[in-house]
Amino acid sequence: MLGLGNSIDRSGFISAESGPLFFSSVIAADFFAAYSVDGNLSFTANQSAPDGSTGWLKMVFDAEQTSTTGIVRSDFNVEMGGITLNESYKVSFDIFLSDGTNSASKAHWPVDPTTTRVVFGGQGSQDIAVGESVLYEQTLTVSNATFTDFYVYWNSPSHHLPNADAQLYIKNFKIEDA
Repeated sequence: MLGLGNSIDRSGFISAESGPLFFSSVIAADFFAAYSVDGNLSFTANQSAPDGSTGWLKMVFDAEQTSTTGIVRSDFNVEMGGITLNESYKVSFDIFLSDGTNSASKAHWPVDPTTTRVVFGGQGSQDIAVGESVLYEQTLTVSNATFTDFYVYWNSPSHHLPNADAQLYIKNFKIEDA
């Protein structure tokens, strides 16, 4: 043995920055499930948004929503290898809320902007403009590390609930250490 490793100066070594805990640019149709939806919520992967951009997971509500509604990824905490109590995580994704009207002449999303909420061990909310691609970005501090699901939902004020034919698009979903 020559022992050459003992003489190497390691003081200037820069470690590689760790990547996100989770990232998906194009989200599969079965990634999320409907959460407390009146009627049905359909999921179609790799779709174009009304602005012409591509690679979106498209979801369509077939009925007017009357109470808390949204999408959920069950056991996401476990799937990611766990989250830590009192740690902060940055959650981000591109979101597009359709700006059309349905056959009853009701706007898909009756309020612009629409308050969109996320729960992942902690809760955050952000107002999302209707009819344009918006980056949802929140830092959530985990107050309940046993909470295993990831939610995107709408509940209050009640006039922020989607109407029939409302379309929701999501892509570039990422969770990383804050």
